[in-house]
Amino acid sequence: MEDNTHKFKEGQYVLELKRYIDSTYGQHYSNKSGLQVQEILKDLDIGKEFCQGNSIKYLMRYGKKKGYNRADLLKSLHYTILMLFYHDEKTEEDYEALQRAQNPDSVSEWK
Repeated sequence: MEDNTHKFKEGQYVLELKRYIDSTYGQHYSNKSGLQVQEILKDLDIGKEFCQGNSIKYLMRYGKKKGYNRADLLKSLHYTILMLFYHDEKTEEDYEALQRAQNPDSVSEWK
């Protein structure tokens, strides 16, 4: 696919990354019921740290295991995208806590 919009073919790489991420939902990353390990890690409150560590791991592995393995870059990017999820979740929690602190009389805002 030709990417004429971006000088460095970023659009093409984003589509490749999306296809890779979509493929992980049918691989060994989930069990028969569709539950992913990432969901368990999130419930244990260690998902962000796991993603951060794995993103670094795959970047460090690039060029070493199986040579310059494109899959390592895709995996690192996938974990980085998962970090965005945890960032947004934490930012939203912080914002809601700030709102509750600023409006303590507004009980209906508490979740």
